[in-house]
Amino acid sequence: LSGFSRDLGTVCPRLDLRSGMESAVAPRQLTKLGYYRRRADREGHFSIRTASLDDCDLMMQNLFHLHAARWRTRGGNGVLHDPSVRQFHLDAAGEMARAGVLRLYVAGFNAQTIAVLYAFAAHGCTSYYLGGFDPGFDKLSPGMLLIGHALEAAARESHCFDFLRGEESYKYAWGAKDTPTWNLTLAPASSLDSTPHS
Repeated sequence: LSGFSRDLGTVCPRLDLRSGMESAVAPRQLTKLGYYRRRADREGHFSIRTASLDDCDLMMQNLFHLHAARWRTRGGNGVLHDPSVRQFHLDAAGEMARAGVLRLYVAGFNAQTIAVLYAFAAHGCTSYYLGGFDPGFDKLSPGMLLIGHALEAAARESHCFDFLRGEESYKYAWGAKDTPTWNLTLAPASSLDSTPHS
């Protein structure tokens, strides 16, 4: 390899949690989170739990189903449409669960799984990869409730919460700030040294 070039890539919205969740999250979003928590409690039995190694595969299957259901309402398929992609994530989630880095949060309402949030924590940062939510429970805002739960958990063990690539508006509603990423391009040697040696 003769060298490399570095170019600015896409941004990753990120929350700095070093001073705690309440300092990091936008006050308006905290108010909304409290409102939707109270509403979910009034509507029925709402709960959030962390998937265990024993039911990790089942909860990932629930994630696939809920993610697809959400995208169907938008006329699309989502990033998990390909069976090979789903199998990759099943395998990866199992390995991360065994390594202790998987953060798979499951929201239930009256004994029904209505949302799953798929994240992982390593090197002092929790990264939110993907979520799946039942569109029939939009009024409870299960996505917001799960992200709020994930943020509270992250504040206890991490110094940041990374929403990863993409500039969706909901990330900034939480108070996330753009963090740049970089693309590194490795350049192969253009030719071999053909100088004769004696």
